[in-house]
Amino acid sequence: MNENWPTQKAKVPAMVELRPLALGEIVDRAATLWRAHWKVLFRLYLGFNLVQYVLLKGFQLVQARFFPLGRGGARTIAALTDQPAEAARQLIVSGIGGGGTMVIILLLSLIAGVAGTHYVLPRVLGSQTTLAQSLSRARARLGATFSAFGLLVAWSAAIAVLLCLPSGAMFLGVSMQHGSPVAVGLLIMGSVGLLLAFIVWVLWFIVRISVLSQVLAAEDISGRAAFARSNALTSGRVEPGFFGLVKVRLTVLITVVALILTLVSLVSGAPAVIINAIYGNLFDPAHANPDAVPPLLLVPAELFNVAVTSIVGPLYLAFQVVFYVDMRTRREGLDLELKLKGAAA
Repeated sequence: MNENWPTQKAKVPAMVELRPLALGEIVDRAATLWRAHWKVLFRLYLGFNLVQYVLLKGFQLVQARFFPLGRGGARTIAALTDQPAEAARQLIVSGIGGGGTMVIILLLSLIAGVAGTHYVLPRVLGSQTTLAQSLSRARARLGATFSAFGLLVAWSAAIAVLLCLPSGAMFLGVSMQHGSPVAVGLLIMGSVGLLLAFIVWVLWFIVRISVLSQVLAAEDISGRAAFARSNALTSGRVEPGFFGLVKVRLTVLITVVALILTLVSLVSGAPAVIINAIYGNLFDPAHANPDAVPPLLLVPAELFNVAVTSIVGPLYLAFQVVFYVDMRTRREGLDLELKLKGAAA
């Protein structure tokens, strides 16, 4: 554990009793933890989310200025017929720029997770830190965070290529059997395979990153070691039966928490969707025009969504912290280790 955390007892008892928890208990403890600290976590996450929002809006402004066909809508549909080469160029550039922006946003989310964990985890274990100390910890772990994130991106790219190979082979068969019934069958199977590959990749990515922030915040190890450590904590089995498989437990828990957050996000994001639908014909691709949406209406609606996300988003962080503690308690006797330290003190 991080030796920089205070070792004195907090003025309140530990939030989570250190014992192996059932699936429902993990969700319940996470919700309790979030309710107890949502105000401070809101301040933390609001700052990071605003930076992410500025980055995203900045990319959209650059996109509108230099490759507007990448924004989609009726203009893009017409250009695919009238100017296919230019439309393809702008769509590719837009995709690369959007992908790069999302990578930066994901990195910021990982850093926010490190800071949030350093604030929440000591309270689970009976100690306490300040928000300033948590931000300082995240800054001190930037090198390890960048290293772990680089490995994550490299592994994600390799897994994506591996998963797409079968579909790629089918699409190659389509070009070789052009116009035949076999080509149609290969095209369908390749498209379905590509969709399944994407779903598997997303699930792998979510599970793979699930406790990386917690390891980076709690353990003074290198980024490479943290990457391997997070994989070890989310692999194997912790009890008999199907739900004893760690990845199965984690997938079920992530699904439950993600459904809660998605429902809230749909409600808070509804004003922005409605504005886009009214002014930009969002649901009518043949007449859609994203440039027709007035920023004076759209920006406040988007900032409302950012604020709501900053309130409820830390629920996922609380779940990650509780799950991390549960894994270390089950596998490493973290509860006994802390009791022995307390007795020695």
